Amino acid sequence: MKAVLVQSHVKKGKPEINRGQMMKYLNQALVEKPDVIVLPELWNTGYSSEIKYLSDKAGMPTLNYLTSFAREHRVNVIGGSIADIIEGKLFNHSYVISRQGEVVASYSKIHLFGLNNEKDYFVPGKTRCLFYLDDIPCGLMICYDLRFPELSRSLALDGARILFITAQWPRTRIEAWRFLVGARAVENQVYAVAVNRGGKEGEVSFGGSMAVDPVGNILAEAGEEETLIKVDLDLKKVGENRKKIFYLKDRKPETYKNNH
Repeated sequence: MKAVLVQSHVKKGKPEINRGQMMKYLNQALVEKPDVIVLPELWNTGYSSEIKYLSDKAGMPTLNYLTSFAREHRVNVIGGSIADIIEGKLFNHSYVISRQGEVVASYSKIHLFGLNNEKDYFVPGKTRCLFYLDDIPCGLMICYDLRFPELSRSLALDGARILFITAQWPRTRIEAWRFLVGARAVENQVYAVAVNRGGKEGEVSFGGSMAVDPVGNILAEAGEEETLIKVDLDLKKVGENRKKIFYLKDRKPETYKNNH
C-alpha cells in the first residue's frame, strides 16, 4: 500500500481557507499515485474559540468535498478529523472514504485532552474504529488516543495491520510523540502511520509526521514545515514478523486483571 501523509498548516477559525488549501495538497499527493492519502486532525477549523459556530454539520460541506475527490481519482482518503456537529453534539470526528467515494468508517475521538480543554466543547466518542481499505484491516486513532495502549492493542487483536493516527501534537512534546508512535507499532506488530499538522500557531510549532514499520524502523519522518510524505507499506511484513516473534500469542491476559 502506498500512502501519502499530508502535513499541512491549519489556519485557526478559517474553514473555507483550509478546505481550499487541503484541495491543493490532495491534488499534489496524486502525483505519487497513492493508494491512500492521510490528513491531520481538526484541519477544517483548528482549535478555534469559535469552533461551535464554524463546525461542519454531519460532515457537510467537507464530506462532499472529500467523497467527490476520492471517487474522481479512485483513491482512499483517511480524512484526518474535523469539528463536526452530529445530532446537536460537537465531536472531533473522522471519516474514512473509499476509492468509490463511499464512507466506509467514521470515528469520534474517544480520549479528550484535558490540558487543551477539549471536554469543554467536544463530546467523547464511544466506539473504536476498525475498518478495511483495499481488503486490509486498519484501525484509526486521533491524537491523545495515542497515549492509551489499550485502544491500539484491541484494534490489533481484532486484526488491524495498519494503525492510522491523525493529530495536532505540539513539538514541545515531540519526543513523546516519536516514542509512542514507535511503541504502538512494535508492541502490536503493525504499521503506524501518524500524520501531524505542520507549521506554527503563535509560538507553538507542530510537525513530525512519521511512519513506522512492525519492527520499529522509521520509514519516513517530517520536520516542522508543511510537506507531503510518501511511504510504501509492505503488508507481508506484518505476518512475517508475527511468525518470527510471538508478542501477541505470548500474552497472558488472565494475569493482568486487578485482584484487589
